[in-house]
Amino acid sequence: VELRDVREIDLAALAALEQRVTEVYERLATRAIEFLGSDEALATLLATFERAETEAGTLPTVASLGALAAEVDAAGDQLVLLTEVVGGLQVADSTQKTSVLSRLSDALARRNSARATIDARGASLRIAESAAAFHAGMAVLSQRTQALLMTASDTSACDAATAALSAELENLDLEFGDVPAHADA
Repeated sequence: VELRDVREIDLAALAALEQRVTEVYERLATRAIEFLGSDEALATLLATFERAETEAGTLPTVASLGALAAEVDAAGDQLVLLTEVVGGLQVADSTQKTSVLSRLSDALARRNSARATIDARGASLRIAESAAAFHAGMAVLSQRTQALLMTASDTSACDAATAALSAELENLDLEFGDVPAHADA
C-alpha cells in the first residue's frame, strides 16, 4: 500500500514531499561522488593497508598478526560497503561514478595485497614456530612406538597399542597438518 492509496491524504503535499526527497537524494549522491573522487577520501584506508604490509614483515609471531589482519579486514569491509553504496547511487554524471568505482577497486586490490602479505607471513611464522614442537611430538611418538612394541605380548595388547598410537598420530595431524612442511612427515 502506497501513501497515495490512503484515504484523505493530501496528494499535493505528498507530491511536494516526494519532490523534496528526490532533490535531497540527488544532492547528497552528487556530494558523495565528488568527495569519494577526491584524493583524501580513501587516504586513511589506503594508509592502513600500506602500514599493514610494512608491519606484517616485522611482527615476530602468528598471534601478533591477528590484530593486524582484523584491522585490514575491517577496513576492507568499509570499502566493500562503499562500493555497494556507490554502485547503487543514481548520479547525472556516470563518468564520475565510474571513476570512483575504479578508485574503490584499486583500494580493494591494495586490501587484498595487504591481506596476502599477512597470510604469507603467518604461514612462514607458523612453520618456524611449529618446527620444534612438531619434532618433539614426532620424537615422543617414535619412543612410544618402540616402548609399546616391546611390551605388547599378545594380539589384544598389539591392538590396544595400535589404537593408542593412532590416536596420538591423529592429534599430531590435527595440530600440525595445516603446515605443509609437516603434513607429509
